[in-house]
Amino acid sequence: MKTQIIRLSFNSPVHFGNKRLSDSEMVISSDTLFSALFIEALNLNLDTDLLMKDLVISDTFPYCDTELFLPKPLIKVTAQNQDDTNYKMFKKLKYVPVSQYLDYVNGKLSSNDVKKIIEEFKIGTYNMQTKVSLKEVEKQEPGDSEPYAIGTYRFYPNTGVYFIAKGTSETLEKLMKIMDSLQYSGLGGKRFSGYGRFTYQVIYDEVLKQLLLQKGSSHVLLSTARGTEEELETCCEEARFILKKRTGFIQSASFNESLVKKKDFYSFTAGSVFTQPFKGEIYDVGENGNHPVYRYAKAFWLEVS
Repeated sequence: MKTQIIRLSFNSPVHFGNKRLSDSEMVISSDTLFSALFIEALNLNLDTDLLMKDLVISDTFPYCDTELFLPKPLIKVTAQNQDDTNYKMFKKLKYVPVSQYLDYVNGKLSSNDVKKIIEEFKIGTYNMQTKVSLKEVEKQEPGDSEPYAIGTYRFYPNTGVYFIAKGTSETLEKLMKIMDSLQYSGLGGKRFSGYGRFTYQVIYDEVLKQLLLQKGSSHVLLSTARGTEEELETCCEEARFILKKRTGFIQSASFNESLVKKKDFYSFTAGSVFTQPFKGEIYDVGENGNHPVYRYAKAFWLEVS
């Protein structure tokens, strides 16, 4: 399988929703990204078999200028000169520069190193905007305007997010066709308001390439994923992980006449660490509808010693 690093630059704010409309995040998970890719492929009348069977993608992660970041792995790190200040500083860290990733894993970063990473991690700003929704004109009564708050994230110049994709040459070529269209459709919520549009570029990063090629006994998850029932029987042994509930409503007019909620689904988050890796798969989280509703949960791994 081939690997590509795809970098996204946003010229407008994004709404990468969390639980509420007033929330927004800096990144999106692999299942949300896959849904956007899959829907765009359907809109383009492209065959989705390769996306389902061959494509493996990571979550999106931030970058700043030429520096790529990865989520902090849930590895117990023995830092230099351990004390309460060190502990608190390491706990604040969320993303580790790729160029310093192995130093972090191997306990070679001091609290001052971590403090510097946190201080220099300037990707963008969160914003809150108030919008007004107007009902249909003929139904409007005085006072019918409905204000609501929407959370957005605006990236600074030369920052954005990237993700990693694996697949055959044919699969990655199809992915590029989808990305060509998706950049105009946008990612995230409120796209009809102009949010989430981007330009993309396939980049080469030697440090990340070598990091992905190395072998080790600990496997760091870089995607939002879950193993099959058989894999779950063994993969959680000696693992350090965070579970996140994935839910939401099915946004398909053809699925059911009424609005239907997806089946609740629990995934391991990126940064979780396992000694026994799993493959995961794509699950159907629809119920009592006219077509499947897919939840992407394949695992993308990074090995460390």
